[in-house]
Amino acid sequence: MNFLANERLEQMNWFSLSANPSAIHLLESNLDKVCWVSLSENPKAFRYDYEEMKASRDALAEALMKERFHPKHITQFESWGF
Repeated sequence: MNFLANERLEQMNWFSLSANPSAIHLLESNLDKVCWVSLSENPKAFRYDYEEMKASRDALAEALMKERFHPKHITQFESWGF
């Protein structure tokens, strides 16, 4: 990076820039200047892996059902509405 470009980066308002969704590419390459509080308000700062979230939720739901509907709990089924 040349001197002029580096000087411009130093003059930027990183607090405001960190909240700007259009500036993600610039923020990614200047992590040392990011204002993390402002970044938490930036909707483009988070990338969700919906497939992974679903898979982990499904595994938890299956484990929970196995525990709750285990035959050792059969005496409680009536109070649960079953």
